[in-house]
Amino acid sequence: MTANHTKSDSDSSSEIKLELQFIPPDQLHPHEEILQNALERLKKELLRDGVLFEPVLVSKDSHVILDGHHRWIALKEIGVAKIPCYVVDYFNDQIVVKTWFPVVQKDFHEIYQAFKEQGFELIDLSNEVNIEKQLGELIESRKYGGILFNAEKVYGVNVERDRIHRFLRSTYLNDLRYYPTWKEAISVAKQHNYAALLSFGYSKHEVVECARAGRVFPPKATRHIIPVERPRVKIALEEMY
Repeated sequence: MTANHTKSDSDSSSEIKLELQFIPPDQLHPHEEILQNALERLKKELLRDGVLFEPVLVSKDSHVILDGHHRWIALKEIGVAKIPCYVVDYFNDQIVVKTWFPVVQKDFHEIYQAFKEQGFELIDLSNEVNIEKQLGELIESRKYGGILFNAEKVYGVNVERDRIHRFLRSTYLNDLRYYPTWKEAISVAKQHNYAALLSFGYSKHEVVECARAGRVFPPKATRHIIPVERPRVKIALEEMY
């Protein structure tokens, strides 16, 4: 079964094709950590309803999971033999991978002190960076694992990217809110004197390499933008055994 029928063009800039396939769970490869509470909640829903409505989204060639990590592991733990997946050409130019930008809903000074106590090296860039013109370039330069920002201060955090994000999630999980652009994140930080943590996004090649190596990024490390409708389905769990 296919959705969004398109021309038979294999060019990387061609329209996106979705193919519904049933793939054994051990042949799928995650690239992000899952949240245990969300996993347990989803397992209960699946067992209660006995139906899957959203197939997992995976890369055609590598079987890397692009969206649906919790659905994948929930179905795997339930014990199904095959998982409904929408398979796409990940390297189609229309598929874009970005990241999320967290804001910690705590006073900026508290987060600054917490970073210092963790031994994170903070480089004061407040007098060097033009927020409107240079902040985006600084984030993408990968010079720092993250940029700690509030209404007045800009610090480069000279620590590995994922270490910073894992610390925030382990310590301030209930206070984190994620935004799709760094401009939205710093707007909220400015308004409330919260701490925004601005980090670069990973490339498609890095996503695939991470999954193939059996590693995972922290949750919310990637945000895949796929400009095609993914039709909802209604597939009973009994069809997956």
